[in-house]
Amino acid sequence: MTNESIQIIYLNGPSSSEKTTLAKALQHAFEGPFLHIGIDRIIGWMPEKVNDWTDGEAPIGYSWKKSEDEFDNPIQELQAGPYAQKIGKTFQEVVLALAKMGHRIIIDDVSFGKQQLDEWKGILKDF
Repeated sequence: MTNESIQIIYLNGPSSSEKTTLAKALQHAFEGPFLHIGIDRIIGWMPEKVNDWTDGEAPIGYSWKKSEDEFDNPIQELQAGPYAQKIGKTFQEVVLALAKMGHRIIIDDVSFGKQQLDEWKGILKDF
């Protein structure tokens, strides 16, 4: 299989923005098979005890930190400890392995800025 036949669709957006619904609709609409892989699924592989989604601290996993935006509105910032960062890299490596195997892929991600998007571009540059 040549790289020209590999197709990768990258869906980026905040949680609960219907990316998964869109990915499933695309899987149904396309004639050929597409694998759907998302960061939420990878996070689901983590032991629950390492993450805290209730305003607590998770020193090695994912957690939310209360903060304020530039207009002093309250916001939540995602914190990623060392294990969470390793999981993020694992997600990228899993996608890369699937691409190398010739799979068509729909990536369902929450990217936090240009730097992360550029990382994905670099990882998938050969596809």
